[in-house]
Amino acid sequence: MPPAPYNMPLPVVFYGTSITHGGCASRPGLIYEAILARDLNIDFINLGFSGCGKGERRVAAEMAGIEAACYVLDYGQNNRTVEVLEQVYLPFIEELRKTRPFTPILMSTPIFSSREWWSAEQTAYSNAKREVVRNAYRQRLSAGDGNIHLIEGFDLLSPEDGEGFVDGVHPNDLGFVAMSKAYKKELMRILDIL
Repeated sequence: MPPAPYNMPLPVVFYGTSITHGGCASRPGLIYEAILARDLNIDFINLGFSGCGKGERRVAAEMAGIEAACYVLDYGQNNRTVEVLEQVYLPFIEELRKTRPFTPILMSTPIFSSREWWSAEQTAYSNAKREVVRNAYRQRLSAGDGNIHLIEGFDLLSPEDGEGFVDGVHPNDLGFVAMSKAYKKELMRILDIL
């Protein structure tokens, strides 16, 4: 018997870092994208690049060549400084919009890092990166982009999810389950999946 068709003909495309890559999952089926795909009966493409998801315009141009139901962007962590993230974040989205002006984009701020428990400097650094993402979101809204969406990293993994990390930074299987639940709510709303 052939498998049932997906709920939508196009995949959801995820772009980001080692977290998106799923580098610390115990097996490929436990990355949050795979969990989501099973829960929502959708196809997905994982463009997570451990240590290298830095928001280069050239990557956005290539990614725009993939017709998608939605682009999910989580690349705030690999840029070494807040200033570098500011230089690339909004231009990445603008590059996507050149080719895909109406495809939904879901942006996420960086998830919680356990270093924020004990380092005021790390907390300030992480919060500044989160604000870069929020500012890009606000700018796109102000420009009339009606298909831009934001999810907060603390809604994906927060200080209360301490058991969801393998090293205080990367989610383990439990963390990926938590992330999939938060993303699921947003994607159901964005993609109108009942």
